[in-house]
Amino acid sequence: MRHFRFNFVRFGVIYRYAQKSVHVCYGVVALTLLGLTLTASWKNEEEITCLARNIYWEGRTEPAHAKRAIGLITLARVLDPRWPGRICDVVFENNQFSWTRNAELVREHNPQDSENWEESLRIAKTLYNRSSPLVLPPRWACVRFYKRTDNADVSANALNWFQRNLKRVGAFGSHSAYAPKKGCEHPLPTT
Repeated sequence: MRHFRFNFVRFGVIYRYAQKSVHVCYGVVALTLLGLTLTASWKNEEEITCLARNIYWEGRTEPAHAKRAIGLITLARVLDPRWPGRICDVVFENNQFSWTRNAELVREHNPQDSENWEESLRIAKTLYNRSSPLVLPPRWACVRFYKRTDNADVSANALNWFQRNLKRVGAFGSHSAYAPKKGCEHPLPTT
């Protein structure tokens, strides 16, 4: 009996305390929600940084429109079910982007060329935080690949794969955009 009474009294004290300080409960809920918001915000920043790094390392010397095209193609992959659904997973997928095979570049979080880095980051934020659906340039509905037009830093295996499987559908800066020769199952909207 005493044991039961002890629990009942303990529960009663806790209940009375909670009644008097219901605002504490609201505070805990608010902090929990804030924690979720912070977590989501951190994940967004991580995704933006991955996109910016890919834009920077793939086209740091390119004009802004070419950097934007690199970002668009990266995001097109995220929206295509054949690729992972997160930007960082797409960027670091095995052998997809040449810079990710260079351990020094992967470790370097703050590129030295601050002007091009800031531009890449600004483009990444604009693309990531867009308020409308992703829209690609005309004829780019199936574009998920690009490579340098001069084939610099492109392996012989990659060149053979591009020739066998892809067709060139456009150019931007010093890069060419490619789509599968057979078309694609998941075309994205174009202008």
